[in-house]
Amino acid sequence: MWHLLTSFKLEEDAEELSSLLASASRERTKGALAAELRKVETEMSVEKERRVADDSKDKRAASATSRTAAYDVQIKNFCKSPTLT
Repeated sequence: MWHLLTSFKLEEDAEELSSLLASASRERTKGALAAELRKVETEMSVEKERRVADDSKDKRAASATSRTAAYDVQIKNFCKSPTLT
């Protein structure tokens, strides 16, 4: 759940940085805004990859629990067969 909130906030930050970059007039300001925008976009892609990895891990865990269970059985009664000696 918090992934969605973080992702949404990052998207809002990227949009605001883009609009500020479009309205900036000084080169130093444009450079600083562009660097921050790249940083936010990188963070968004990392967050997206993390979310995809978490989803695939959840799917693997769900499929693993749906498999048939195997049981360990302790054998307590050993018989020696006279034909196997």
